Amino acid sequence: MKDIKFGIITPTYNRPELLLKNIESVKAQKYTNWVHLIIDDSTNELTSDLDIGGEKTIYIKNSSNSGVCFSRNRGIDFFISTDVDYIVFLDDDDFFSLDALYNANKYIRKEFMCKWFVSRKIYKGTGKSLTELNIIKDEYNYVNDYLIGKSIRRDTTHFIDINALRDYKVRFPEDIRGGGEWRFFAHLSEYIDFKFFEGGNTYIEFHDNGLTVNNKNKLFIATERAALVLYLFERSIFKPKQIEYGVSVVKHFIKLRRYDLLEAFKSNFIEKQSSAIKYFFKIIVLFLGFKYR
Repeated sequence: MKDIKFGIITPTYNRPELLLKNIESVKAQKYTNWVHLIIDDSTNELTSDLDIGGEKTIYIKNSSNSGVCFSRNRGIDFFISTDVDYIVFLDDDDFFSLDALYNANKYIRKEFMCKWFVSRKIYKGTGKSLTELNIIKDEYNYVNDYLIGKSIRRDTTHFIDINALRDYKVRFPEDIRGGGEWRFFAHLSEYIDFKFFEGGNTYIEFHDNGLTVNNKNKLFIATERAALVLYLFERSIFKPKQIEYGVSVVKHFIKLRRYDLLEAFKSNFIEKQSSAIKYFFKIIVLFLGFKYR
């Protein structure tokens, strides 16, 4: 089997310092058969002023700030018409280990039937693994083993056969400016499973402004959880998890006093349940409404 050509997709938004580290980690790779596409979604000119384009590092700028999902899709569509074999999503605050692509190429050549595999992410400062591999399996299903089963948890770096994206036409949801990752990978998991391999490590910078800092981000988490409940409900899978996660959604919408979103969740999910489950949620809403009044 021939050596693999990797197409690396990096959306970036107003973080030129981190982006430069990202680019240098790609240029420093032991394995050199790659093309790195930078999609600049910034609202200023600091990134475009870096003059980072070149033969193997390609820079394009969105005409307007359009979100990470739009940018990733633009990267996929760019590589679809090229001779790239696998695409890799490398966010602008992520950095490859020196042998990441070398090891990935070795792995693919050995597991040539694999269309999708993931590798470990590690906090750069502490060396602690962000990825949690709880159960070792030959293959993992994204919904069964990641979203629900927790066999593998938290962030990983994804390597995907370009033909799978071409054939299955899987794309990120562009109506969501951020947080479309699970929808994209859940859709892809309807066609193929993924494997985990050690050796293609990616380092990530730790940021203090995590997803639970303020109410805006707490609302983002709650609405994403609500979308996951509806995804499971529409496919009639993981019924107990639908109820468990549904209670969490109700709790957070009440705590945040987003009764408009609570009413929409009732209409789209709760009111479509059996009488017993509807009654259960009625008690939950009353109890949590009193608790967080």
